Amino acid sequence: MESPIIRKTLLCAKCGYDLEGLPARGNCPECGTQIVESLAARLDPEAERFAEQLAGRAGARADHMRLAWALFLASLGELLGCAIVVAPALSFAATWTRIPAWLAPGLDGIRAVAPYVALVGAAIGCVATLGVLPWRRDRDVVRARILGGGGFALWTVAALMAPSPIVAASALLPASMAIIGLAPILRALAPNSRHYRTARHATQTTRDLLFAAALAGIAGFVAQILALQKEADLAPYFAVAAGASAMLFVVGIAYRAVNALWILRAIRRPAPTVAEVLDR
Repeated sequence: MESPIIRKTLLCAKCGYDLEGLPARGNCPECGTQIVESLAARLDPEAERFAEQLAGRAGARADHMRLAWALFLASLGELLGCAIVVAPALSFAATWTRIPAWLAPGLDGIRAVAPYVALVGAAIGCVATLGVLPWRRDRDVVRARILGGGGFALWTVAALMAPSPIVAASALLPASMAIIGLAPILRALAPNSRHYRTARHATQTTRDLLFAAALAGIAGFVAQILALQKEADLAPYFAVAAGASAMLFVVGIAYRAVNALWILRAIRRPAPTVAEVLDR
């Protein structure tokens, strides 16, 4: 039986050589890798089903794109908004540890810039949830707009206030609102990205993020109370616990931003179907 021909740009999974025009049962002329391996690596078996879903409703692709952009921008806003904890954390650390003189100017600069980064992030989140999200009565979209938009609005207010441990802890509530509000959009769009489906190590559940946020808030609150009461023996331990939990939270948010980028790229440039690549 004659081998089908690759009739669309298909890069070799190993060396990146363009395999267009070659027989599917052959090998890459550059590195010798079987072309079938590149087909398996590059093609998404679900791409045809998603294409049919988008073709079945007028304006579905544009609507899908707006959802993907809103998810990505909101995730980016969440990541930048986490800078709200930087200034209080550095100030608290300076109280209990001796900072080298050569490091102090750099930390002062970070402490000064961090609130503005948080404000920009919260503003991006507001634009994403209140402006970019499609205006429709779908329950998930309405939930994302109300919880996500409300969370980012409160986050913006917190970012405008003078940095303090209390402000940083209070920002965890709007952050949690934004995470909960966007979770259904993330779940709905996730199957569009093969990279997302296969890279499960990079996904973060909403439950894990909320747990890390709650632990960071509680430990930080206790550390602040102990610091005010001059409990020098216990306060640093709770501060370390709060910092570790906050770091896990930030890492989780970073993963979600990466997930959102994968989804956006998959929707902007859908993976080709088998019929599009192979000429029989």
